[in-house]
Amino acid sequence: TCECDDCRRPLVLPDGTALPASDPAFKSTQWYQFVAPVIDQVYQRLGLQVKVYAYFYTAVPPKIKLPDNLCALICPVPKNEKKAMFAQSGQGPFGQDWSRRILDFKAVAKHNMIREYYGCTGAAPRAQEYVAAQDLRFLLDSGITEFTSEVPVDRVDQRFNPMPSAYWDASALTFWTITRLWWNPKQDVDELRRHFLQRTYRAAAPAMTEYHDLLRDLWLQHPAGASYMDSNQKFTKTHIIETGQEQRCRDLLAAAEKLADHPVSLELVRAARANFETGCDLDGRLLSAYAANAGDFAHPAWTAARTHDDFQRIGHPSENHPGVMTMNVLNDDTFLYLRFRTATGKDQAAPERRPEQDTWLNDAFISVHLTNGDKKIHRTIAFDQNGNYVDAERLDRAWNAGLTLITRTIPDGWEAILTIPLAALDFTFGADPLNRLYGNFHCRRRRDGDTTTVADFSWGGRRVGVPRFYGEIFLAKE
Repeated sequence: TCECDDCRRPLVLPDGTALPASDPAFKSTQWYQFVAPVIDQVYQRLGLQVKVYAYFYTAVPPKIKLPDNLCALICPVPKNEKKAMFAQSGQGPFGQDWSRRILDFKAVAKHNMIREYYGCTGAAPRAQEYVAAQDLRFLLDSGITEFTSEVPVDRVDQRFNPMPSAYWDASALTFWTITRLWWNPKQDVDELRRHFLQRTYRAAAPAMTEYHDLLRDLWLQHPAGASYMDSNQKFTKTHIIETGQEQRCRDLLAAAEKLADHPVSLELVRAARANFETGCDLDGRLLSAYAANAGDFAHPAWTAARTHDDFQRIGHPSENHPGVMTMNVLNDDTFLYLRFRTATGKDQAAPERRPEQDTWLNDAFISVHLTNGDKKIHRTIAFDQNGNYVDAERLDRAWNAGLTLITRTIPDGWEAILTIPLAALDFTFGADPLNRLYGNFHCRRRRDGDTTTVADFSWGGRRVGVPRFYGEIFLAKE
C-alpha cells in the first residue's frame, strides 16, 4: 500500500467526520471507498453481485456502508486454528477477535460469506472438526449461512502438497465430519467420528479410533498456536515427537494393520501409516542407536545403523548428489560416534600428514558442526583422509574436544569414525526430554580431474556454521 502523504491524508466519511491514517480501519475504508462505486456500476449495467475478499487489512470492517450487491468474503486469517473464532486470545497474529470483526461486517454489508481455511493443512491429521463445529454454530446463530473453502482437497496445489491423496490419507475423518456439520452443525462431533471410523476401518476401528483420539488430544491440548500453513512435519514434531508419543502412535497404526480384515480398510490403514511416517521425517532426523564402545570399523552395530545420504551441493538445492557421502551415528553413555564414507575425485592424491594438528584445513575434508539445545555455542571439527584435524569452539581453536579419529581407504574413496566425548558438547542425558543434539555435516571435495576447484556439500543443503539451520540428532538411552 502507498505510504505517500496524499494516500495517508485523513478520509472524509459520509457523515462528514475525518478518519485519520492512524485508525485501524483507515486502509480498509480507503479500499472500500475506491471499490464501492465500481461495484455500483457493475450492478447498474449487469445486475450482478460482486464478491470482494475481506482479507488482511481489508478484513477490518470499514467505516462506511457497503453496496447491497457487494458480498464480503471474510477470510479469518491469521487465526489460531485450535480455537473458535470467538475464542481467539494471545498476542501477535493470534490476538484478533474474529467474531467481533464478523459481527461488525454484518453492520456495514448486507451479504457476508466465510472463506475458511480448514483444508490448508490437510496433510496433517489435525482434528479441526471440533473447532469447525463451534465456528459454524456461531456463524449460523449470527445469520451467516454461506461458506467456501480455501483449498479443495482434490486439487493439485504445489503450495501445500503435490498429491491430493495425501489430504485424504491424513484427514478424511476431519473432512467428512466437517461436511456433515455443514448440513447440521448441532450434531455430536464424537458420534460423527465414531460412525466414520467404524464404517471405514471395520475390524481395525478400535486401534484407529484410539490413534485419532490420541492425535486429537495431543493437538487440541497443546499450548502452541496453530497456523493455517502448518506442515505435516511441523504438526508431528510439535505434537507427537516432542511430547514423546511417536512410538505410541506407530504402535497403534501397526496394531490397526494387523486387525484390518478387509482389503479397502487395509489399504486405508497403510496409507495413514505412510502419512504418519512422512510427518515423522526420519530422513530429516538422525536417530542414534545405543551401542557401547562403537569407535571401530568392526563393531557390529554399524551394520544396523540407519544410513543417511542426503547431501546437497550448498547453494544448489535442485542438484542431487546421493553418492557424495554417507553417514551413520551411534552413541553410548559417554561418546558420540560418527561414521562417514565419501568418494575421492579421480586422480586425487590424499593430503599429506601434517606435523602439527589443530590448523584449518584447505583441501578436501569433512567437517562436523554441533550444538546443544540453546544453540548459543557451536563446535566445529574438521578432518581429512590422512587424519589431519582441527577442533574449535566457534573460531577458537583453543577448545579441545578430546576426540578420537580413525580413517581408512576404501574402494573409490575413504571412510572415518569420529568419536567425541558427550561432555565436550555439554550434553547430559535428560536435560532435553528427547536427548537431542543439533548439527550439520559438510563435505568438501575436489571435482573429478580438477586439482584447483572444490565443491561443498552439506546435510540437506543446510548452511554451514549457522546453528538455527542445524538438524536434530536423537541420542538413544540404553
